[in-house]
Amino acid sequence: MTPALDLTDRVALVTGGTKGIGRSIAEHLLEAGGSVALCARTESEVQAVAAELGGRALGIACDVADPAACAGMVERTVAHFGRLDILVNNAGLGVFKPLAEMTVEEWQLQIDVNLGGVFYCSKAALPLPRRER
Repeated sequence: MTPALDLTDRVALVTGGTKGIGRSIAEHLLEAGGSVALCARTESEVQAVAAELGGRALGIACDVADPAACAGMVERTVAHFGRLDILVNNAGLGVFKPLAEMTVEEWQLQIDVNLGGVFYCSKAALPLPRRER
C-alpha cells in the first residue's frame, strides 16, 4: 500500500484555486498537511475561499496575465509562509464561440491567461526552490 502523501512544512501556490479542479487541489494539499496560497482574480472570492479552507490557507487576488502581479503573488506567498515548494499552474479560461464571432481581444485574453500565466508564475517561482536547497 502506498503511504499517504505528507506535505508537512511544505508550501504550495495554486492559481485558479477557488473553483473546480484548483479548489480540489488546494483541499488535497491541505489534507496532506501542507500550507496553501491560492489565487483568483476577485479579492472577495479568494478571501472567502481561503477563510473556508482554514488557517493554513492564504488568499491572494492576482491576474495571472500580469507578470508583475504574478511576481508579487509569489513574493507575498514567501513573505507569509517563508518559502514556496510547489506551484500548481491551474488558472485558465476559455471563450467558447465560433471563431468568426470571437474578437481579437477575447483571443488575446485566452493567450495571456492560459499561456502567459503559466510562464509568468513559473518564471517568478522557479528560483525559489533552488535558493532554498
